[in-house]
Amino acid sequence: LVSEGGSVWVAEGRKAWCEQVLADKVVDSYSEIVTWPDVSAIEEITDHQREQLRSATGGTLGILGGGPGTGKTYTAARMIAVLAEQFGVDQIAVGAPTGKAAVRITEAMNAYGLSLRARTWHSLLGIGKSSGDSGNWGFAHNESDPLEFRVLVGDESSMLDTNLMASILRARAPGTLLLLIGDVHQLPPVGHGAPLRDLIAAGVPYGELSEIKRNSGGIVEACAAIRTGTRWQPGTNLVGIESSSPEQQIESLIATIKSASAHGLDPIWDVQPVVAVNAKSPLARKAVNEVLQRELNPASRNRPRGQPFAVGDKVVNLKNGFFKPLDSL
Repeated sequence: LVSEGGSVWVAEGRKAWCEQVLADKVVDSYSEIVTWPDVSAIEEITDHQREQLRSATGGTLGILGGGPGTGKTYTAARMIAVLAEQFGVDQIAVGAPTGKAAVRITEAMNAYGLSLRARTWHSLLGIGKSSGDSGNWGFAHNESDPLEFRVLVGDESSMLDTNLMASILRARAPGTLLLLIGDVHQLPPVGHGAPLRDLIAAGVPYGELSEIKRNSGGIVEACAAIRTGTRWQPGTNLVGIESSSPEQQIESLIATIKSASAHGLDPIWDVQPVVAVNAKSPLARKAVNEVLQRELNPASRNRPRGQPFAVGDKVVNLKNGFFKPLDSL
């Protein structure tokens, strides 16, 4: 119980403990010797990227942020290349919150000439018994058995909740460099807290890239404008279609998707609609999926009762799983 301003606050024990551990580890990092390489020696990045990277590496723990298309991954990759020369590539670990994010950052690094494979943070931290007599399972690496790397780099760090962020800081050996890469305006954590946002607000060394470098036309420019609250204009690869009702929006969506054939695209496999919510709206994922399945795949009209899929449907897998190959059944 904590009384503040006449109010009484009650915190869940585990969450409060993670918050305290995270705060303590950040404070401890300020007393460590900073050994980042001189960013002025990093080639193939712009002056703006160099300036913001310098801000992000003001301590052993730093954050490099920025919106889509500003070159966060590219700038970090150039830094990692220099770190690999300084410490050796085997002394660098790249972590991500999900397997999909790990694959994406691995592909990006390989494209930039770095032979590094990113792993999920859960894989890097490992699984082991927690201390004490509880018998619960926890991460194998912590203060007693820290990760044996000189450099840790975390991608998509806006997705890290307080529990996982605290676990990463617990497993970081004193003096190990840690650079978190992420955009606080993108995917938030599913679990408790928003530690990346709070670390920035607390004054942890932070650099934010703002110059758009990705050649994605109007889409990236619109994202930047939306973030800053400024008006944006549709471009060659971002067309605005006005509709006054959900029914009109559905009609426009179907017409637009079907017109893909005129451009040599498959309406099912080369087009991917994105909606804002899962349910509770005629424009939600579940409702739109049913409409698109009926309109784009005639076989779905004859599917067995209770079977959601039909031959020819496109399925987006949202969970990791292990299935036997068809020829082994």
